[in-house]
Amino acid sequence: MPSHIFFALGMWDDAIEANVASLATARSQGQGGYHPLEWLAYAYLQKGQQAEAAKLVAIVEQDVAKGPTQANRSSLAYLRAMWIAETGGAAGVNAWPDVSEVGIASIFPFTAQDFMRGLAAARQDRFEEATRYVERLRERTERARNHVAGVVASRYDTVTPEEIEQGVLLAQALEGTIQFAQGDQVAGLARVREAIAISDTLAFEYGPPFPAKPLAELLGDLLLAAGKPDEAAAAYGNSLAVHPNRKLSVEGLTAARAAAWTCRHCAAKGPAGN
Repeated sequence: MPSHIFFALGMWDDAIEANVASLATARSQGQGGYHPLEWLAYAYLQKGQQAEAAKLVAIVEQDVAKGPTQANRSSLAYLRAMWIAETGGAAGVNAWPDVSEVGIASIFPFTAQDFMRGLAAARQDRFEEATRYVERLRERTERARNHVAGVVASRYDTVTPEEIEQGVLLAQALEGTIQFAQGDQVAGLARVREAIAISDTLAFEYGPPFPAKPLAELLGDLLLAAGKPDEAAAAYGNSLAVHPNRKLSVEGLTAARAAAWTCRHCAAKGPAGN
């Protein structure tokens, strides 16, 4: 539980220490310990310690290979989404393959992975592939509506209304990113902003971002690419307000402020450097 406080304050060294201990205890008792493992992987990635995070993903991959369960498969899908979000899909983890959803009603880790794979495809101008992920997100969300329930024995056996709403929002944000990448920046930014406005009304808990990449950070990335550094800085600031000391948002904010300063400096000098 102390890790929740450390995440809320962006205290990654303390978060690592707490989750190393929690994971060691869980594994020593024959449990998967996937909750502290995911949080530990995220904290490592915020420190730029990709190799340490990759080792944790490998542990879950080995668990799935030895005996797939609802818990380890769900964790693997989310960890793969996290890896793409934080590293762009760097070598060290094969984050691209599907993870079997058979027997799992909960959809959030699988929507997160589809969302991140779709974003990666859109950024590389693989628009047909990216659009397929939009369709997958919508199809999964529609199927999940049949499994909404109240209290159940296992969280993997049901899906919450929030998960369904989040799936809809991720499809919308991904669609907006595709529009942006295809040249319709105004419509694309509008779609992403609409998704953010709705997501801001949903319940929030400190921890690794649900969709692996905060939507405010995504908006910042798009605005920076569109040559709107002041608006990008505001978006990154909004991301950091709920995900303090998040590495990519900090880097984005720094880049946006630098770009804004350059724009103002050039404007002040006037034509021909006068």
